Amino acid sequence: GKDRNLNITELLCASCSKWFHESCITYQVGKLVPFMMNYIFMCKTCSPTGLETFKKNQA
Repeated sequence: GKDRNLNITELLCASCSKWFHESCITYQVGKLVPFMMNYIFMCKTCSPTGLETFKKNQA
């Protein structure tokens, strides 16, 4: 529940469309460019395993 800060990377859940600060998730995603959507992220709530999932797509 923090306010949006456009200077940091956020991830959009592919299922519920909620935004998550990179610092607020447990999955280590590595180096990302802000505003790039070349990934599929799923939050803990939406993931069938109950764990965050992250997969980079070929740009």
